[in-house]
Order: sequence, then structure tokens, then C-alpha cells
Amino acid sequence: MSAIKERKFSAQKYKIYDLVVDATAVNRSQLPVDIDFKTGLACGLYEEVHMTHGAPVYKQFYTDASMDENGITTYTNPIVRIDYTFDRDSISLAKSCTQRFRWYDTDGNLSDGYKDVKDFYNTTESMAEAELRRRNVINDLKVKTIGLLMYTRQLSKADAAQTGRDFLANYKAEIVDYIDEANVSFADAVTVASAETYPWLDDMTPYGITIRQFILNGL
Repeated sequence: MSAIKERKFSAQKYKIYDLVVDATAVNRSQLPVDIDFKTGLACGLYEEVHMTHGAPVYKQFYTDASMDENGITTYTNPIVRIDYTFDRDSISLAKSCTQRFRWYDTDGNLSDGYKDVKDFYNTTESMAEAELRRRNVINDLKVKTIGLLMYTRQLSKADAAQTGRDFLANYKAEIVDYIDEANVSFADAVTVASAETYPWLDDMTPYGITIRQFILNGL
């Protein structure tokens, strides 16, 4: 279920109109609330997601992206931004989520106007969102731990990834329990994991904490 709130006034001219298939008759200062930027443009956009504890904080969509030799992606020319605000209950299950859509103008500024779309969650949807969040947490920790191993151990990306895979292979059941049931067994396992077997767990990161604590904080 959704509810939409719009503010259409603006003196800005929006970049998204340069990507519309037929934009000859459009008012480029009109807030582009009716443009489907995923299917209604002449080209696809690259999506960049910023998350906290597995839930999106905001997404941005760009016309261009490039990847360096370390697998780091750089995005350029933003077109659309979506900010997410969740309303959660006492045990962090989502009750609703408001998505605020804003668009970049030709000067690179975000629109003053916006479109809000509010989605409401039933019990089944709330539980599915929580499971997705936990899955995102694990995936995010995998990527970030590889980066930390490259930093603290001076490993190649391939070697760091293999080190991470070897570690996770020992805790498959605990990870599944965490994703499916929010079980704390994986956190417990990381806490007591042997520094002799995994000496890198106690490497100091640029954040002033060990890799072990970084993983635990992420969970």
C-alpha cells in the first residue's frame, strides 16, 4: 500500500529530461514525478546503494560508472536520489518505509521539490524485510572484510577473498541461523574464534578497532 505526497514547484531544470526518449515538448523545470527512470529513459542508470545494518539509507542513480583494478566502482553524473526512512516497532520490525524521490538539476543540485511514497508492511512483509536486512549485513561484511584484509595483510584481492571464504566456510550453519532466525550463534563464534587459526581477526583496522570487533559491530 502506498501514499504519494508531491511538491511540484521549482525553478530548477532537471538533467533527467536529457535522457527521456522524446523530451521536445517537456517543461524541464517541471518536477519529473511521472518519469519512470528505470524503464522510461533512453539509457539505463547505474545504482549505488548506501546501507546501515543491512537497510538502505539512500540510493543514487547515475549515467556513468567505472571500476578500477581493485574492483572499486566510481559513479559519476547523478540523476536521481531516493532517501529511505523506516518506522520500526520495539523489536526493529518494519511497520512502514517512506521513500523520498529527488532529482538532480543541471547545476548538480538536488531538487527542492520531492515525491514521497510510503509503503506499509504487514507481518509477513516485516519478517521478510528483516531477513533481507540480515542477508545484506552478511554480504556487506564479506566485501568490507576483504578490503580490510587487503589493508592489514597487504593481500591481493583474490587472496583476501579466499581467506574470507575459508573463514566463512567453517560457519555456514551459524550464518544461515543468523539470516533465517536472527540467531546470535555466528556472533558468538566470531567472539571466540582462535587467534592462532585466524590471526588476522585481531589485526587493527584504520577505524581503531580489530577486524573481529568490526565484524561484531556490523552484526
